[in-house]
Amino acid sequence: MGVGAAIRLLARNIHPRLIISEDNNQWTMRSEMPLKSQSTHFIPGVEFEDTMPDGLQIKVCVSSAC
Repeated sequence: MGVGAAIRLLARNIHPRLIISEDNNQWTMRSEMPLKSQSTHFIPGVEFEDTMPDGLQIKVCVSSAC
């Protein structure tokens, strides 16, 4: 996949911390890692666009009703 051995070894030892919080029905999921952190904000049942860690744009709906 074009990823060198040194990067694979580093990635294998990284353990992300996932923080989930809610404020007035707006939810936040934050993934914290030593080199990069990412936050996603959403309202349940409302579709939104998000960016994956590899840069891919996706549409997401967080709810069983979507």
